Amino acid sequence: MQVRPRRDDDLGECVRLARLVHETDRYPAYLPGDLESFLVSPRPDSAWVAVHDGELVGHVALHRRSSELDEIVFVAPARPEPTVSF
Repeated sequence: MQVRPRRDDDLGECVRLARLVHETDRYPAYLPGDLESFLVSPRPDSAWVAVHDGELVGHVALHRRSSELDEIVFVAPARPEPTVSF
């Protein structure tokens, strides 16, 4: 797994992953309609993504709001192991 700074071209996958996490785990409880704007505004102090086998599987961003630091974190739900039927 590679963790690297988030790039602008990651945002589409970040939006897809955030929707998947919300549908699977109901996190966050409220999901804004314009997820891309939510992820980038206000501009995060730092943002990273986790990539595994070429697939974006996680995201974290730190946003400074007044004197506090807020984070936006989500990770892909675990995928079940493949099964074999005979």
